[in-house]
Amino acid sequence: MYKEKRQQVRDFFGALFRETTGYVEIRTIGPKGHVLQDYFSTADIDRLLTHIADSDLHEFEDANIYFGVCPRRRKQGKEEDVGEISSLWVDLDCETPDERADALDRLGRLPSPPSIIISSGNGLHCYWLLRKPYSIKGNEDRLNVKGYLKGLALALGADRAFDLSRILRVPGTRNLKDSHNPLPVKILESHQARRYDLSDFEEYKVNMENTHTELDLALDTIPDRFWRIREDDATLKATWEGKREDLNDQTRSGYDMALAHQLMPYEFRNGEVAAILRASPSGKGKDATRQYLSLTIGKAKKKWEGGKGRNDESIASLE
Repeated sequence: MYKEKRQQVRDFFGALFRETTGYVEIRTIGPKGHVLQDYFSTADIDRLLTHIADSDLHEFEDANIYFGVCPRRRKQGKEEDVGEISSLWVDLDCETPDERADALDRLGRLPSPPSIIISSGNGLHCYWLLRKPYSIKGNEDRLNVKGYLKGLALALGADRAFDLSRILRVPGTRNLKDSHNPLPVKILESHQARRYDLSDFEEYKVNMENTHTELDLALDTIPDRFWRIREDDATLKATWEGKREDLNDQTRSGYDMALAHQLMPYEFRNGEVAAILRASPSGKGKDATRQYLSLTIGKAKKKWEGGKGRNDESIASLE
């Protein structure tokens, strides 16, 4: 990283985590979907900053790098492991320059505009820094915070990325969602003095009930990059073809669950995953109902976001 970029990344992590307690998760996803997780104490934030901002490690050039937006109370990545939050966030998809310009215009006209806006390559990651961290002591606190996050996402037409175990891209790295077209992840705006209380977002808040794993699902088409990934990822190809002797659950639903989980590191949209599952010769295929696909993908996402990586056997056992 160049010196200016390093300082920007230092400032970014410092703004999010210096006043928090617990651990920051860094998740590295390699070109074959291989996952590495590291945890850094927020009391030693400089070590994290050095690891990310001052590193020229080769694996960073060929990998997607993410961080846990909320600090964990222990070195695990489930939602239940989140001890506090230091920001609210939304993940906006912007596939064209016009969509991005429109989104930035809408964000700038909000009564409470974002503190930090990151270009994720294919969208915008927006953060609203809190004046002080909000402690998560139990499910009631989790649902309270998720009410604000879901409300913001709905108001802005954003991805429903309001689970507290959420990982987002690290600025200064590259988006390798399409390895043939790497895109920079960079800070577009940073106003770190722009801080808020949760009460500033009361107008957006929605009521949250105990969450489940079913998703709202709109069927999509299979993107071209899936076929390249299938040929490059031997395990994924074996799952697609129904040739996984190591898989405990050899039923069609077991193969669907394993395939859905293996697709998570590649950041397909929910509808794209559904289309892939319906085309898979090893799963239920055309017999898969929308509700079945929604539940299967929801379970895979929940397991993935909990930091379990590519453990297909534990995924299959959920079905």
